[in-house]
Amino acid sequence: MSSECIGIDLGTTACCVAVYRADGRVEVIPNSQGNLVTPSYVAFSDKQRLIGDEAKAQLDRNVDNTIYDAKRMIGRMSEDEHLQTARSSWKFKTVERKGQLCYDVVCYGEKKVLTPVQVSGMILSRLKKEAEKFLETSISEAVITVPAYFNNTQREATVLAAQAADLKVLRIINEPTAAILAHCDDQKFATGDKKILVYDLGGGTFDITIVECQDEILEVLATSGNSFLGGRDFDQKLAEYLFTEVEKQCGKCVKDNKRAFIRLLQACNIAKHQLSSAASATIAVDNLINGKDFLSKISRARFEKLNEHLFKKTLDSIQTALTDAKLQKKDIDAVLMVGGSSRISKIRQMVKDFFPDTPLLNSGNPEETVARGAAIQASLIKAFSDQLMQVVLIDVCPLSLGVQSQDDVMSFIIKRNSTIPCQATKTFETVSDNQEAINFAIFEGERSIASENNKLDSFKLEDIKPGLKGEQKYDVTFSIDVNGILSARAEERDTGKCEEITIKREKHDPEEVQILLDDEQKFAKQDRIEMRRIHAKQKLEEYLYQLRKRKKPKNDSELHKTISDAEVWLETKNITEQEIQEKLEKLKSDHN
Repeated sequence: MSSECIGIDLGTTACCVAVYRADGRVEVIPNSQGNLVTPSYVAFSDKQRLIGDEAKAQLDRNVDNTIYDAKRMIGRMSEDEHLQTARSSWKFKTVERKGQLCYDVVCYGEKKVLTPVQVSGMILSRLKKEAEKFLETSISEAVITVPAYFNNTQREATVLAAQAADLKVLRIINEPTAAILAHCDDQKFATGDKKILVYDLGGGTFDITIVECQDEILEVLATSGNSFLGGRDFDQKLAEYLFTEVEKQCGKCVKDNKRAFIRLLQACNIAKHQLSSAASATIAVDNLINGKDFLSKISRARFEKLNEHLFKKTLDSIQTALTDAKLQKKDIDAVLMVGGSSRISKIRQMVKDFFPDTPLLNSGNPEETVARGAAIQASLIKAFSDQLMQVVLIDVCPLSLGVQSQDDVMSFIIKRNSTIPCQATKTFETVSDNQEAINFAIFEGERSIASENNKLDSFKLEDIKPGLKGEQKYDVTFSIDVNGILSARAEERDTGKCEEITIKREKHDPEEVQILLDDEQKFAKQDRIEMRRIHAKQKLEEYLYQLRKRKKPKNDSELHKTISDAEVWLETKNITEQEIQEKLEKLKSDHN
């Protein structure tokens, strides 16, 4: 079998996979349920692991062990204020391990702590297998998209998750940049000289990217956004608004009832989608709480009012990107709306009012656009298409990078929105007499005080040449590769002594990758064992059904008891496939 390279949009709430075909088509790959997007959910029970549609479908019945939001958690430290805010809305359990939030779940009847990297790896593994089944070929490589505002640590963690799924990442590409590639493909690259602003609002993240298109060159001029803003937040606001009405109708508060709250949130999500095309929507939940049904009607105007402050936050990011790119509103030739939440009528109107003279471009299905662009990027790298080889993509670094210098000052080395890949060097000097070592703490962010930014890592240059304060000079060089991954190097000028580091909060050394792969294989093995047990159980149930149909009057009561006992036994926990098969063989032997 030949091997294909796919494009993956690893979304906060849903994922999408696409492939570039030899005939120039970009095809979105359906999952085993026939859906073109797969929910980013993983669930566990005593007997099996579910991923995607199956996991999301049983969320309200298995709240504690159905997990999501891995994309919001991945690569972030547990003290992150945005993460702590999101944590308060989660219904699954989390624990802190080695400075990061992890999932506390029961897998196959056993308590287990899973990292966001492991959960993302499970989702990627499922997407890979679904694509292999559809394409009838093996897949070992992928281009994966991330929000433009993902920092270095989050990008590294995404690469590690892919390795856990046995996928080689050819490129990490920003989601809005992928959307531009998909749009240009639809337009057959006849973009001329234009500046396009990509407005990408998904289920959990928001990005703004300004791209200059000059013939076959696509250059990102600026990015901005919020990795904790999306459609799920709009659902949450609507659900909170309904708390009082639920209590009036049902006589009990829904806030602290996990199952009821999840069901209300799901109904709010459906209503949100309906309000994109209708003036009002009905929110109905049977037996919501206290044995009572809930019924309410929400107008589009009320929904928009509830979320107006969140919608306005997206306009602030637009202005930030324009300022960084040194552009005015009139300089933007078109706005490309991407992401499922970009369908919301009020959002489209607000963007139109912000750019009154600029056309809003349709991107086909906004939930598929990013995956299509990732597939095109995969083809660019693999050179599957002569036409695609003409396109040059130039991306940027989303956050400034630097080191902590004396008095906690942030010494910037690479500024935000620098074109990548890139490299920059800054010269420093010793700060005391006979200094023997220099510690380099590396940060990303825009604050002048280093400790107010996000610390990535640190390394040390030791045994430097002794001398007076300021006498010894050393150069610090930062390099960012095409995936936005940072490497740092410090070199003493006189002696040439140097130290270097690739910034990896999630250290994906071979041993750790193997541990993740082993874990995934263990889960896959347990899934296979459970499926064989289920098939054996179904065979026994079918035999009992046939046996019940053919029972004769003379042995009716005895046979009825045998069948009933077997049916009760089948509901016993922890019975194995072999025990079921042995039971079936014995019944066949006794009654054939």
